[in-house]
Amino acid sequence: MRRSSGFTLIEMLVTMSLLSMVVLAGTSAFSLFAKRWDGQLGGFDRSMIAARDTVLVQEALDNLVPYMVYDSDEQPSVYFEGNRNGFVAVSGQSILAQEAMAVVRFSVRQNIDFSFQVLYEEWPMQNDVLRSVRQPIVFSEPILLFEAVKDPKFQYFGWKNSESQRGNGGELMPQPPQWFDDLNSVDSSVAPLKVRFQFEIGEGSNVILATMAHQSSKLITSYSGGRKKKSHETQGESEDGETSCFC
Repeated sequence: MRRSSGFTLIEMLVTMSLLSMVVLAGTSAFSLFAKRWDGQLGGFDRSMIAARDTVLVQEALDNLVPYMVYDSDEQPSVYFEGNRNGFVAVSGQSILAQEAMAVVRFSVRQNIDFSFQVLYEEWPMQNDVLRSVRQPIVFSEPILLFEAVKDPKFQYFGWKNSESQRGNGGELMPQPPQWFDDLNSVDSSVAPLKVRFQFEIGEGSNVILATMAHQSSKLITSYSGGRKKKSHETQGESEDGETSCFC
């Protein structure tokens, strides 16, 4: 009978070397695949978050309202201040708190390479409301909408003052609205009709447009300090005999 000699030491070493090379190649391939997969998945997640934030911010901008506050002289005025680098206003739709209004700030911040970040901040009016321009506002952490944009520019469509909007006692005709690089409604009490933000990112140009809600004269009546008289159909007597107005 022939006795089995088994494996020699050299054959075992060669086999183990080949197996180690196969395992090493497989491990490297899997590590490279996992890294690329994580990178693609992370990029997809970041893109989805950025898209979601952009949609929410656009909804907030579409709900801008001519909100009335007291100015530094304790006179009622529209709360809106805007310049080339951004604006602050009030939106009827907060993105951080459902069914709440919010003071919003849309702005740009310059990077070291002279590109710009586009930021959105807000102060939801849940526990308090904005009453005066002197009232301190604590904004939320900025939401980064776009990271590296070029040539950002905010513009505002409307009138610089109420005289341009209505005319001046019949002597001057009302002026048509136009685009401005800055508009301060706190001083003029005239809210803009539209807000436009233009910028370049990558190889394309982008425009974000927001339309201000209709500015009703009823927004001012609650600050008038008195009661307007209306026709008999809209006037009534309170229990203590005082005339009340449904403004």
